[in-house]
Amino acid sequence: QLLGQFMFESIALSLFSLFIALFLVELALPYFNQIAQKQLAVNYFTEPSNLLFFVLISLAVGFLSGTYPAFFLSN
Repeated sequence: QLLGQFMFESIALSLFSLFIALFLVELALPYFNQIAQKQLAVNYFTEPSNLLFFVLISLAVGFLSGTYPAFFLSN
């Protein structure tokens, strides 16, 4: 049960961090475009493959970061 709790917490924190990062990118991009005098655009909502890639990377990071506390500290 402790193993599952460590894994769930690390994966949930990783996914939560992903959504905060995507939100901050959406907020900051217009200001960055104005400062850099460029027209950059992120379209991870129009292309689901990009969003799926981000979620899979976030799950992998959460899984890898949860293995140490789950297996070594739960002993």
